Amino acid sequence: MSEQLSETIYDRIRRETAKHHAAFWTWYELERNYDQTKTKLRVAPNTLAAWIKHFDWHERADKLDAKAQSIIESKAINERAKRQAQMSENHYKLGNSLLLAGGTYLQKNGLETGAQAIMAVKTGVEIQRKAEGLPDWLIKIAEMSEDELTSERDRLLNELAASCGRTRFSD
Repeated sequence: MSEQLSETIYDRIRRETAKHHAAFWTWYELERNYDQTKTKLRVAPNTLAAWIKHFDWHERADKLDAKAQSIIESKAINERAKRQAQMSENHYKLGNSLLLAGGTYLQKNGLETGAQAIMAVKTGVEIQRKAEGLPDWLIKIAEMSEDELTSERDRLLNELAASCGRTRFSD
């Protein structure tokens, strides 16, 4: 049937008159109910059955159903993405507020009495980081000392060498 379709699944196919096309939409809108369709169209049962078979209405309806499902899923994905974007923006703003509040407290009161301020700054940075989508591993690497970075590099190179059948990676 796919070769019989016009430009889209909504168009009439070759050999299909406007009457057949309208009958298809009636049948489809009645959820493919044979009895309701023949009654509404006032056609003989054999005629409706012949049209359904001859014009491949079930295949066309299946394609329409699949298209409808695809549209529904696409809208759901877009809505979820919008909610996630809004949530990230809200988290970023909250993190920034905590960061500013903690910084203000530290400037006014110093470090000796600022355990809550330090926690607010740390929490604010963490919330901002998550809102920006930075992965935990990237933060861990950024916080490593030069010795820790060198050690991690050597570990990874030796792991690579072992996977290639070598005992050690040479510089």
